[in-house]
Formats: sequence, C-alpha cells, structure tokens
Amino acid sequence: MPLKSVFRPPIVGAFLAAAAVATVLATVVQTQFNLAQITAMGVDVPVALRLRTTGQDLLGFSRTMAPIALCILLLALPVATWIARRHGHRYLWCSLAGGLGFYAAIAAVDALAPMPTLIAATRGSLGMLSMALAMAVGGAVFAFATRRLGNGVAS
Repeated sequence: MPLKSVFRPPIVGAFLAAAAVATVLATVVQTQFNLAQITAMGVDVPVALRLRTTGQDLLGFSRTMAPIALCILLLALPVATWIARRHGHRYLWCSLAGGLGFYAAIAAVDALAPMPTLIAATRGSLGMLSMALAMAVGGAVFAFATRRLGNGVAS
C-alpha cells in the first residue's frame, strides 16, 4: 500500500477513533480491576465512589493508556489490513491485531521494565484478557470505520 493512501484523512480519523475507543475501554477495565482488588481486601467501594474513580481515571490514566493504544494500533492495524486484503475477514484481523498487539506489547514491557507490571489490571489472566478485548474493540472500530474506503484499507 502506498504511504500516501495510508495517511488519507478518513483513515487517520478511523485510526484515531479506534485508539480513542480502545483507550476509554481499557481505562475503564483497568479502573474496575483495581477497585475489585480493593473490594477483595474488605473495603466497601460505593457506586458513587466507583463512578468518580472511573471518571478520574478517564482523565488521568487515559493519558498513559492513549500512547500505548496509539503505538499498538499504529503497528498492528497496517499488518491486519494487509492480511485482510489478501484473505478477507477484515473485522477478525483488525480485532486480533488490537488484542494480540496489546498482549505482546504488555508482555514485552513487563519482561523488560524494572517494575512488576506496567498496568496493574494485567497481573492476572482475566485482567489481561479484558484489556486485550478493549484493544480488540478498537481494532473492530477501525475495521468498521474504514469498511467503505476504496483502493487501500477497505475490503
């Protein structure tokens, strides 16, 4: 795919929408897993506090999550699009790209960085799967948003 076709405004907009959706979902998942850990220690977390904490994380943690989502999707979606153009199943490949890209990125960072985990919610399998699903939804958003574009990413 020529580089010029990748940077067309509709594709950039679809990419940014995908990253935004993935960021919001992953942030909410991360917050709920952290609150679940607090609740498991016997601390009551009322709904109002849960909502306020989620809102605060959307303002705070999303600034950390957004660059992660942007980098993952920037690397994974062109590969998924290339595969989908040859083999079809655009939604499947874009969703897998988001989810597997997240898993690979977090596993690599956790192996290389000195802290135990980059994102607390990814300490357990369910948290990692939930965060990866959030990124997979971002990939699906990209597939949906680019489904009707010609000569490039749409199939």
